[in-house]
Amino acid sequence: MSSSKRGRLLHIEIALGSKSEYKLNATRLGCERATFRPTIETFDIDSGEDAQPIGIMAMKAGATTRAIGAQKQNGCRNKYCLGLENGIVRCDGISFDSTMVALIRPDRRIFYAQSAAIVMPEECVLEAERLGFKTHTAGSVFARMYGGSANDPHEAITYFKTNRTNLMAHAVQIVLAQAHL
Repeated sequence: MSSSKRGRLLHIEIALGSKSEYKLNATRLGCERATFRPTIETFDIDSGEDAQPIGIMAMKAGATTRAIGAQKQNGCRNKYCLGLENGIVRCDGISFDSTMVALIRPDRRIFYAQSAAIVMPEECVLEAERLGFKTHTAGSVFARMYGGSANDPHEAITYFKTNRTNLMAHAVQIVLAQAHL
């Protein structure tokens, strides 16, 4: 399947391993940016990761688990299966918040892309760690400390220049391009 260069949106069927409205909206927007008209079916797939995944490997594992979980649902073996997993990557005292996207094509090949990152205030990450990453996220701590949305601290941190949906949508668009769609 390849996208049209003449402005027509081609249809694509997506099985999304999440019921999150943010992830659904990002998937829809990313598909549209890649010139697809998506039909998206969502599934409540547990990533198997903590509420706050830490590190690129945890994010990759969570995204892959969600994509595989979606693929295993009835009627999804011939769909493009997506998993998105948000997380924190720490480097030299800086905590980068981003999303890993896993795409499984119907031929079972897997592709990955990562969203652009924002820097999460370190005090929020340290407090979430103190409370326990298993049940607390840096975003929820940020919302408690500074206001804004626990699910989208990106808006407040970037002074409303971008948001989690836009960052994830770009990663979805990239993974579709890498998969030669």
